[in-house]
Amino acid sequence: MEKKRKHVTLRPNYTDMNERNVITLENIIHQVLNESVNYKNQVMISHIKDLSLFKTPCHLKAISILVCLNGELECSINLHTYKLGKNSVLIIFPENIIQLKSTKDLEAFAIILSSEFVRKLSLDPLSVSHLLAWEVTRKAKLELPEKEIDHLSHYLAILEKTMKSPFNETSDNLMMYISSAFMAEIIQLHHHYQPAIAEDINGSKRKLNILDKFVKLVGIYHSQERELKFYADKMCITPKYLADTVKNISGKKATEWICDFVIMEAQSLLRYSGLTVHEISEKLNFSSQSAFGKYFKYQVGVSPSEYQGRGQDEEK
Repeated sequence: MEKKRKHVTLRPNYTDMNERNVITLENIIHQVLNESVNYKNQVMISHIKDLSLFKTPCHLKAISILVCLNGELECSINLHTYKLGKNSVLIIFPENIIQLKSTKDLEAFAIILSSEFVRKLSLDPLSVSHLLAWEVTRKAKLELPEKEIDHLSHYLAILEKTMKSPFNETSDNLMMYISSAFMAEIIQLHHHYQPAIAEDINGSKRKLNILDKFVKLVGIYHSQERELKFYADKMCITPKYLADTVKNISGKKATEWICDFVIMEAQSLLRYSGLTVHEISEKLNFSSQSAFGKYFKYQVGVSPSEYQGRGQDEEK
C-alpha cells in the first residue's frame, strides 16, 4: 500500500518546468538551496539545509555532486534507494529521476553543474566512459575516508572564492579548468575506492551502453510507449536480448523499469499537475481512464482518484 507523505509547502511548478517535473539550475537557485553561490546559472555550490523541492519525483537538469559531512540522507535515484551518512558522496546525472525520502541532522554541500556547462569541460575519454558506467550501475554512492572529504572541501573553497571574485565576468576558462579538475578528482576517487567499476568499463561496455540508452529512451518515451518491443526496435536489437541485458546489468526487469517510470510520472501528475484523472490517462496514452485506473491500482494499491484525493487532503 502507498504510504502517506508528509505535507510539503514548496512544490514544483509544471509551467516553469516545461510541463514535466524537470528542475533546472535556475529553479534550484530561486526556490530551495541555502547559502548558495551561483556562477552565471552554470555552476552552483551550496551548503545544504533544505531539500524540500526534491520531495516529489523530479528530473534534475544538471550533474550534482552531493557530499555528506554529517547526519543522514535517504533518497532514490531512478527508483533505487540510497542511504548516505558521514563522509559519503552521491552523484546525480542529468535526467535521473530523484526523490528525497528523509534527512536527519544533515550537514552537506553540493556542487551543481548545468548540462550545458558539463559538455564544455575537458574530460578525457576514459573519464567519460567511467561516468557512463557510474551512471547506469548501482554505484552512485561512494564512501570515502575523512582525508578525501577534506580534499574535496578544498575544491569547494576554491570554486567559491573564484565565483565571488570581482573578476568573475572574465573567469569562464578558470571556472572550466577548476570544474574539470574537480570532476576528474571525483572520478579518480570512485575508480580507486570502487575498483570493480573498471571491470564494468572494460568487460561490459556494450551492455552498459545498452542499459544506458534504454533508460534514457524510457525517460523520453514512457508517457507514450510501454511495450518493450518499441524500445528494442529503437535500439535495433531483439526484445529478448534487451530484456536479458537490462536484467543482467541492473538486476531489474526491463518491463519493471518502464512501469516504474510510468507510475512515478503518474503520481507526480496526480499530485501536482492540476489535471483530472481522465486527462492524465490521456497524457500517459492509456486507451481509457479505466485501463489507467487498473494499471495504477495494481502497482500502487489505491486508485488514481484515491491517490489524488490524499494529496489534496494533505494540503488542507
